[in-house]
Amino acid sequence: MKNDTKQAKTAAYAGFLLELAKQNDCFEQIDIELEIVGEAVENNQELLDILDNPFIEPKAKINLIDMIFAGRTHKIILALINSLVSKSEARLLTNVITAYRTMLDKDSGRQLIKITLASNISDEQKEHIKNQLTKTTGKPVRIKYHIDPSIIGGMIITRGDKYFDNSISRALKITQEHIKEKIKPQRIENPYEV
Repeated sequence: MKNDTKQAKTAAYAGFLLELAKQNDCFEQIDIELEIVGEAVENNQELLDILDNPFIEPKAKINLIDMIFAGRTHKIILALINSLVSKSEARLLTNVITAYRTMLDKDSGRQLIKITLASNISDEQKEHIKNQLTKTTGKPVRIKYHIDPSIIGGMIITRGDKYFDNSISRALKITQEHIKEKIKPQRIENPYEV
């Protein structure tokens, strides 16, 4: 599938999904559940391979989707996944989810903020961070967390093209550079040298 066609299909699915969610006044529920579905699919390559396998009948794939997600996700999400599967476009799912969330952010004035942490934090801490960022930006925010143990501690916040690195690894690097500048190697003259 050409990239332009893929983007056009992704945008069409995401736009239709957002319209359905608005009509049914469930766009926030859809947003939350899509995040869960997206993580489930991204973290399970086997599932995506099955959904994308042309040798498996679409009905069998749809039955599998129903077994996994029915009763756990909104019927609109199930209809989306089933539509993608029946049209052999299951690989578009994660792109459609991203496009939907981007459209919803734009439509609701919500900002996406990406936060990198060294380890996971509690839901209470996440809620506190969200409240602080909402207060600071003056707009509703959606936070996407990423875990990277190499930053040791602290956090890295990305908002649009702004980047705030308050990680321990960065502080250590700055300290190391500062020490290197202050302690320049000096040549000690050897009195016994001829």
